[in-house]
Amino acid sequence: MLSQSEILFWMSLALVPVSRQSKAIKHAGSVSALWERFGKDAALDEIFGDKTEVLKRYHSEQFIADCLEKLVKMNVKVATIYNPYYGELLRQPEVAAPYVLYYKGNARLFSSDCFAVVGTRASSIYGKNMTEKIAGTLAENGFTIVSGLATGIDTFAHAAALNVKGKTIAVLGSGLNKIGPVGNMALADKILSSGGAIMSEYLPNMTATRFTFPERNRLISGLSKGVCVIEAGDKSGALITAKFALDQNRDVFAVPGNVGNIRSAGTNRLLYEGALVARSGEDILAHYGMLRKPAEKKKLPPMDDDTKKVFDMFIDADSVCFDDIVESTELSPKKVSSILTRLEIDKLIMKINPNEFSKNGD
Repeated sequence: MLSQSEILFWMSLALVPVSRQSKAIKHAGSVSALWERFGKDAALDEIFGDKTEVLKRYHSEQFIADCLEKLVKMNVKVATIYNPYYGELLRQPEVAAPYVLYYKGNARLFSSDCFAVVGTRASSIYGKNMTEKIAGTLAENGFTIVSGLATGIDTFAHAAALNVKGKTIAVLGSGLNKIGPVGNMALADKILSSGGAIMSEYLPNMTATRFTFPERNRLISGLSKGVCVIEAGDKSGALITAKFALDQNRDVFAVPGNVGNIRSAGTNRLLYEGALVARSGEDILAHYGMLRKPAEKKKLPPMDDDTKKVFDMFIDADSVCFDDIVESTELSPKKVSSILTRLEIDKLIMKINPNEFSKNGD
């Protein structure tokens, strides 16, 4: 287990690129040894380079106490790699996840069945529609949708999960107090109020850089059973997530797009290279053996011509009025009333009010 001091020191390592973190831990032998040897080992100073002086501040007990107090005030919680909520998939060595994560919301979701839905910020209407269909279907069937809270596909993925009353996790490339884009702050609030979570490996007040977004992508895929790239150009960051997913032995799906559309150049290349095809959420569910069998159509009882004439009026209508049935079928009110009663008994229709009926959806 990490001590409180070691936890806070690990937090400070978020200021250092992941490659240097790994190199320092490998040199020291463990996080605990790194804490003990920091400031006494010239080789570590060389590894950390220009970050050494900043890290020394985190080696102070008073600074640690101040940090903890600030975290409480910001309502930011911390999960170490030893926390049961941390997530088994994240603990896998291939993920190279941090020893400490910051989060707000429901940490239990980190151990749930997660699936990542990602793509370009500059999405098309096609990309938006496919995201809503795929993420919505997966969320309805029990997956926690993971994405990065960026504009475009990420935003649509989170929103689609919320629209079907599902759960979603946003993994940030910044600290939790630096949510961006600003236009997505309301979405972040809705994620939390709906039982979701927002997480980051970065200090709460740390702003995003061109390095942090690619780094956080390994956590998006690391949390998840698989990744679906909805729409991505040839240089889209979503392709970095797909690469991490492959390195982490996760499933990679891609949505086929128009070969002439630059927004689909990346996804089409993924498919050419062997990614699984996702034409719908059902394709993904089928891959995991989660596809529900379609409900059998209710077998209709034998009907005479008059009864069929009445029942046919309900096929494409939300509801039908008694008077309209009489007028359309040219049957007597008494006959229509008798037929409707029989259809109610057979549970094929139900009465909404004394003069209005609808088809029974059961």
